[in-house]
Amino acid sequence: SKYLWRQGYVRCPESCSADTPMHYCTCSIPAAVDPRVTKGMTNKQFIEHTGLYNLTNLFSSWHSFLSDGFDCTDEEVCLGRAIDFLGHVGHAGEMFTSAAPWDPIFWPIHGFADRYLALKRLKADKGTTILVKKWAYAHLVDDSTGESPSDTRHVCDWSEVDKGSMSMPDCYVGTCAGHHADDILPMSNFLGLNDTYTNMEFLNFTDPTNDLLPYTYDTFDYYPACDKQGIRFWQNEY
Repeated sequence: SKYLWRQGYVRCPESCSADTPMHYCTCSIPAAVDPRVTKGMTNKQFIEHTGLYNLTNLFSSWHSFLSDGFDCTDEEVCLGRAIDFLGHVGHAGEMFTSAAPWDPIFWPIHGFADRYLALKRLKADKGTTILVKKWAYAHLVDDSTGESPSDTRHVCDWSEVDKGSMSMPDCYVGTCAGHHADDILPMSNFLGLNDTYTNMEFLNFTDPTNDLLPYTYDTFDYYPACDKQGIRFWQNEY
């Protein structure tokens, strides 16, 4: 949903009064910006056009992932229902934007991700799992390498779009500034030594085995929500 929002397809109301019906106050894909309406694209063409198709095997293997959830047996029907689902995300709030840290939910989500990545790295060091550390936007689909694709490789310029209009941003194939391995992070001096970091250097710095890392977690394998659901990340342990 966030990728579709960034490219201008998912639109969310700026504000809603208390007496406005709920269905008018949620995000959607308006017909005015829907390429299936404006350009005659099929559902599959829409997914491919946005870069979502190669982002995950969710769509290419629709018969395995979408059929049951969306009660469908035809690719176009399944993809159409998936697009409709992605377009109606309720109230996204600040989590869709660069102001996401203003949303309190941001912090437990990213702390959880950091703790799990630390666990994954510790397991990889012991040879009990595989962690691909390649820094790239290689949109691999079901190739059994364990490499996660990074993004849609769509960069969109909104500078010429008037606020509140249905105009579309200028989108092109590329990588967002600041996402490259050698791009310098704006935050620094974590050790009080006027130290600076590229993305890759910061990734290495946050390795849980780094003695200079100024923080750690009290536990890496305690996930009570997973325990209650009987979920394990590894066969015999987390």
